[in-house]
Amino acid sequence: HGLSQDAETLLEILGWVALRPNFREDEFQRERAKVAESWRHLADSAESLSGYAFGRAILSGTPYARGSLQDLRSLRRLGLADLRNFHRLHFTPANALLMVVGRVDEKGFREKIRAHFGSWQGSAPKKADVIYRDPKLSV
Repeated sequence: HGLSQDAETLLEILGWVALRPNFREDEFQRERAKVAESWRHLADSAESLSGYAFGRAILSGTPYARGSLQDLRSLRRLGLADLRNFHRLHFTPANALLMVVGRVDEKGFREKIRAHFGSWQGSAPKKADVIYRDPKLSV
């Protein structure tokens, strides 16, 4: 999201992310290390730990669930090829929604959207019901 005065720049960035991501190894490693570091400190705060556990318990099996990584071991097994495959399967026009709200020239901006996304192809991924149940939680 952003301001209407930045709409064209935001559209360019969104097109790059959706259609032409570079998936640099160094960026992937840096982000994975940041997630691992935050997980290492999750237990430092009862509020953080309980919020994480509560979210996992009540959002499991819903569209609001946030992935299936359960621990640092599973995070370490996640590789750049997994990220590329996820992007290929899930970043498709049939699985996307672009919402433009604010002060833009509707007709002109629609043409800019077509210029960036008009050739985008792909069908929605097959939906799978994945239910996460942590045996340590008695919910």
